[in-house]
Amino acid sequence: MDITSINVMFILKKADLEELLPSLLALQEDLEKRPRSWREHLGEVVHPGMPAAPLNPLLFRSRALNILSLLRNLVESALCQNKLLVYGNGVCYRHLIGAVLPEGYEEYS
Repeated sequence: MDITSINVMFILKKADLEELLPSLLALQEDLEKRPRSWREHLGEVVHPGMPAAPLNPLLFRSRALNILSLLRNLVESALCQNKLLVYGNGVCYRHLIGAVLPEGYEEYS
């Protein structure tokens, strides 16, 4: 299972967030060195009855840096407020199963 699976949920605590910040800064430095746009090879796509085709999406530096900035802001905000950062996708959304979050937690969509 990985972050793109349908059933993913993880919680980052203070120690995780503190460890994450240097990685985000290193990623930002790497992205700033890239060209304005580039193609990244992610493997191959195989459709039934068709030959395998390369999966090379066109990525844009400005979009990647904007997403990274959003992530850094979330991490820094959680650290400043002494909160956790929670990620969930697919069927992990609590409101789909009617679960109520514990006192002090906020849900964003």
